[in-house]
Amino acid sequence: MNKKQILGMVVAIAMTAASCQKDQAQGPDGLHVNGLAYTAVTETPTTKAINASVLDGFTSFDEQQAWFDFTTVGTGVGEKGKVSNRTAWHLGFYSQNGTFPVNGTASNLLAYLNYTVNTQGKQLTSISNLIVPVSSTAQTEISNAITNFFNGGTFGMGDLSTFDFHREGQFVIGTPGSSDRFYLIRTANSVQVHPDSATTTNLFVVSVRWTGSAYQISHRALNTAGTAWLPAAAANRTIAKSSDYQSRFLNFTTGITDAIQPELSDWNLGLSAVVLKRYINPTAGGGAYPFALKGVVLNNNPAVKVYRVQTTGSTAGAPGPFDPNYTWQNDPALATANDITTQFDNFVAANIDDTKFSGNSQEEIGQYYRYLDMGNYNVFVDRFYIIKLQNGDVYKLRFLPLGVAGSSSPVNNGIQIKYAKIATTP
Repeated sequence: MNKKQILGMVVAIAMTAASCQKDQAQGPDGLHVNGLAYTAVTETPTTKAINASVLDGFTSFDEQQAWFDFTTVGTGVGEKGKVSNRTAWHLGFYSQNGTFPVNGTASNLLAYLNYTVNTQGKQLTSISNLIVPVSSTAQTEISNAITNFFNGGTFGMGDLSTFDFHREGQFVIGTPGSSDRFYLIRTANSVQVHPDSATTTNLFVVSVRWTGSAYQISHRALNTAGTAWLPAAAANRTIAKSSDYQSRFLNFTTGITDAIQPELSDWNLGLSAVVLKRYINPTAGGGAYPFALKGVVLNNNPAVKVYRVQTTGSTAGAPGPFDPNYTWQNDPALATANDITTQFDNFVAANIDDTKFSGNSQEEIGQYYRYLDMGNYNVFVDRFYIIKLQNGDVYKLRFLPLGVAGSSSPVNNGIQIKYAKIATTP
């Protein structure tokens, strides 16, 4: 082989490599793509409703949370998703080792409160143990918290969402330290569907710390005035991390439970009902009020990663159910002209941008897929989601109305998804 032939081969190899690199970096729709070279999969999309028919023991989206594998969940034996009552736990404790931002600081420790309108909490500085009588100083601090914090409407609630790990400022406890920190927590005995729904409540003082190998928790009940301990002694709990679960949970009455969520390998999405601040359109006077929100889609399994593909600049869904820059009717996320059906259908493995997957935005879907109004919702038409599962399979997923296309769907009817596998990881 002469030098000219060798040079020709080198040029040919270089051109082929450049072509391959271009194919990996530029998808057929002109989308810039980065990251891994996936193995393409062609699969006919599946449309599926997530409602009572596919959730084992389901009774109410007001009362329960659900977890499921969207690729396999169905009506058959062993196919249904798991549900648990929202009143079954008070505190959750993150059980995995991967870090995520908690109040602006990267951590793999997290204790969080199961918020409803009347389940709230506040750190106490005048209590140092759960044994001696409640001092007059502590009684004053507790009384002020009950009056000013608990009864202050949205004051102190933060932008709260159960399991929403990526928002800052929402955690009463957050990352535990090596020494005990004490908190006043008021728990509701029933789920409040509306902020004015009647419910009885209990007061607890809770101490939390991290021992280096486990969460150490003590809790004791107070009388309704917050002036004295109830007779029962403080309960002491040790909650070690378990790699099988995203979180482990504590109920102040019944103790530690792992029955809230399935093991990580058995689910990739969830549904929850939470209480948020709903922001009022500034043109209507602004402000905020507690808003009970059902049908929040959770992607907080740490082995599952998600990113959003969106064709408009709408911020609908954040910080509230609509974009404050638009009136509800004019939000581009709802405009049929911005419908992403074609982009969704054409999205293939070559379009996947691996750099956009994030384990920190653990409620990337959340309530951001629909517009809410008076117990109904309309699906935002300008977005769909790319989901990378535990085994490396990648799916595209979008939301559809439950019922006639273009009409609103009752929140209590669940959700409807359309999805297809588009790639596997080599």
